[in-house]
Amino acid sequence: MSETELIPTKGKPGWCAGVVRVDGKLMYSFPVASGHIDRSFSFEITNDHLQILQEDEERFYFLFAVMHETHQLPPYPTEKMREEIFDTILFANKATVSKFLTHQDARHLAHGGVSNIVRLTLGWEGNLPQPDNWFKS
Repeated sequence: MSETELIPTKGKPGWCAGVVRVDGKLMYSFPVASGHIDRSFSFEITNDHLQILQEDEERFYFLFAVMHETHQLPPYPTEKMREEIFDTILFANKATVSKFLTHQDARHLAHGGVSNIVRLTLGWEGNLPQPDNWFKS
């Protein structure tokens, strides 16, 4: 029988991403509602990823927004693309992250969905992120 432990992060309880430790492995998990079907996805992460997810609320929700949008419909990101998403959002400087998020938000399938998830989850009522700076802190 596997052992599962919920790991605290900056995420708020409810419909959101989370981190669990399963048999010693850290797993980033998130739900995706895609019209007629709800799914959930899980990927192994490192302690370095976890540290940022525990310390930086904006990056936590930026990652959730992009992962949610890129997993709405197949084709889903490859492992290499997923690593780029995680590493860019969690470790890059703010200017690089803002440019990456603006690009993701403008993609045809996202049609502003990334910025909308960020606005809703961070409580930025009526204030969409600025293309050159998605960070409020």
